[in-house]
Amino acid sequence: MAKDTHAHIGHLAGVVYKTLEKRASPMSVMGIAFSAKLWPWDVLLAVGWLMREDKIRLKRKFIALFAELK
Repeated sequence: MAKDTHAHIGHLAGVVYKTLEKRASPMSVMGIAFSAKLWPWDVLLAVGWLMREDKIRLKRKFIALFAELK
């Protein structure tokens, strides 16, 4: 992964988080990638970052914001 060709993971995480906020329901990786116009592997990087920060959770193979699961 070259520094000058890929966006910062924190930026990708923000894009994924905002996409999940707009939808307000669990989404698949491909659904997020399509909605946010990102590559699926960029979505997976961002999901890993957001899971580490306890912002999102996996729910039956879908990704949801942590607040939605309570």
